[in-house]
Amino acid sequence: MKVIRIILFVVLNSVLFAQQQRITGRVISETNQKAIAGAIIQLNSDGKKYITDKNGNFEIPASFNQKVQLLVVHSDFQVQYKQIQASATDTIKVLIKLKQRITDLQAIDVYAKQKPETLCSSPKFSIYDFDFFEDKYILLTSTNELKTAELKLVSSSGSLISNYFIPKEAGEPKYFYKDFEGYTDLVCKDTVLRIDVLNNQLWPLTIPKNEFDNFYANVNDSINQFLLHHNWWSDYPVFSYFSLKNNDTLSNSFHTVCDADLLKLYNIEYRYLPTYAKLECRRIADKLKIDKYIVAALMSGFTKSYYYEPLYAPLFVLKDTIHIFNHYVNYLYHYSKDLVLLDSVKINYHHPKNWKEWKKQLLVDKQQNKVYAFFSRNGHHYIKGINSATGQELGSYQLQNHSAQKIKLKDGCLYYVYRPFDSTQEKFLYREQIRLE
Repeated sequence: MKVIRIILFVVLNSVLFAQQQRITGRVISETNQKAIAGAIIQLNSDGKKYITDKNGNFEIPASFNQKVQLLVVHSDFQVQYKQIQASATDTIKVLIKLKQRITDLQAIDVYAKQKPETLCSSPKFSIYDFDFFEDKYILLTSTNELKTAELKLVSSSGSLISNYFIPKEAGEPKYFYKDFEGYTDLVCKDTVLRIDVLNNQLWPLTIPKNEFDNFYANVNDSINQFLLHHNWWSDYPVFSYFSLKNNDTLSNSFHTVCDADLLKLYNIEYRYLPTYAKLECRRIADKLKIDKYIVAALMSGFTKSYYYEPLYAPLFVLKDTIHIFNHYVNYLYHYSKDLVLLDSVKINYHHPKNWKEWKKQLLVDKQQNKVYAFFSRNGHHYIKGINSATGQELGSYQLQNHSAQKIKLKDGCLYYVYRPFDSTQEKFLYREQIRLE
């Protein structure tokens, strides 16, 4: 029996040893073949970062059965992707040659005293979107169109610190999304790039599109020991907010939003279908295990009609309190960090005299824990301060620049992208200090 145990021990250790793999290699300059120290390397299968030594050498422990991808980044060289194919040997050796980065790292014009302030500007590119990283800005830019876009990291003084050319395989960039973990995610047509910054170098990490759509895009925030997420769907006038406890797999619904009037119109679509369409509707509903009224509304095109609008009832966490702005019952609900309903207060800022001015958007200044409602009249934008405790209006402020885009808030200021009307100027990044009147 003892001999059998020894044999099993040896066999198992041999198997485990055979499964251990590592990738070793060297990073050099393609121009002069010199070693590149300090290059950052990431293996897509584990997300960890590795740095080359003074001789350009690196070693990565790995375990894979198919090809993987290495991402190699250095501030003085172009980003390199290296495909590695699995091998029967325990050690895979690679040589990576980086091309010299040829970029114009001139300072971007910055103006501190103008109102509104022009924060970042350049005649060489337009800014399509932006986000904040500490005291810096991450910019989505392009010289012509977003199919050939790049990211830029810009200091508060206007200097271009580093940039990153978005690979074509990512698809055309669309917009920045700040996820619940605080990361800036660049949503592209075919994938999502989570942007991190390491040693003042932009460091994108690919997130599968389905993982982003099914998880990150549905999580609003976290509080205490809970993740707060929703099942909102643009084509249905009812959704709920859920809490998911750490290390748990079961979500609990704690608030439901419903546009009752719109739901009646939504459900009545089934009644007006001809008989043959009702039969097909029920067949599809049974096959997909969904409500026949949903199928009917989609079949009739009701969700694309003038009468239908997706619900907007956002959730924000401010000062350890959950705020849900339910515009369909005209109440602001407050929940504690333990998901206990504290109170509800009346709101009516979303019912202006001219209802078209309300743009169904709330802007939050996380640094100051303040909420603003966004309105627009004839292309002129303005915001109204909303007391997050009482739901009452606190005053309004009109933006000085006409038709500003990508409006965001930080530390009592409005930031936005803007190109002057009838101007050949590129899109610049502006800032205005909020002064409610």
